[in-house]
Amino acid sequence: WFLNLFFSLSCSDFPFLIYYNMSHPAVAIIKGSSFHRHCFTTKNKRRGTRKGIMKILIMGGSKSGKSAFAERIALLLSSPHYYVATMIATDAEDKERIRRHVDRRSGLSFQTLEQGRDLTRVLERRGREGTFLVEAVTSLLANEMFGSGTYDPEALERVREDLKTFLREAENVVLVFDNLYSDTTKLDEGSESFRRALAQLQMRAASI
Repeated sequence: WFLNLFFSLSCSDFPFLIYYNMSHPAVAIIKGSSFHRHCFTTKNKRRGTRKGIMKILIMGGSKSGKSAFAERIALLLSSPHYYVATMIATDAEDKERIRRHVDRRSGLSFQTLEQGRDLTRVLERRGREGTFLVEAVTSLLANEMFGSGTYDPEALERVREDLKTFLREAENVVLVFDNLYSDTTKLDEGSESFRRALAQLQMRAASI
């Protein structure tokens, strides 16, 4: 049913919001050109043929379905389709999460690119044409901010500049963010800094 809601809003040239999962609300911000309703009709089985430049930001809570939603959207945009996997597994839970994601997109047309840091290197490896699904910016920031074992205060600026370049140069981009803001519990200083930095990245990505 959430795609029906999408149809009713998708002809605007302005950014808009989509709430697509009522039990775990998620939001999408869409910006692009030459974007029409038939691009996302369920009767259209021609994947990867839609032309035009699209920048899509999807945000949702844990297990909200945001990743599967992002995959469906990305596959309707122009090919080739790249799945930019940013998570670097640090424990068994991370490995299991990666396995589930790999299993879900098995048989789809994605080419997986593992890029836990330095997002713009993806463009050096594969060029700028096609659709790039970045799953997720949350992990990308975490890797940059805490990957050395200690908090890096310069990480936000690096990721912000990488996102700016990536969004401006890549043809179609689907960015996935985790919604970490509904929990009002006070966290430790490092976690609070991360949460604030992620919010700034979302606002920056939505404004480009």
